[in-house]
Amino acid sequence: MSTEQAYRAIRQVLKPVIPDRELDDMVASLAVKNGLAVVFDRQTKASADDVAPRPSP
Repeated sequence: MSTEQAYRAIRQVLKPVIPDRELDDMVASLAVKNGLAVVFDRQTKASADDVAPRPSP
């Protein structure tokens, strides 16, 4: 299953208030749990929470 197609369908129909990253993780987890192959084809921009802070010089 395509994470991009799932993301678009869910956001259009349900309009959940969870972050994109959390939605992606939930979709992938449920797909694997149900024996489906997952194609991680959704391009995302990293949020501030996903980026590790740079060490101080």
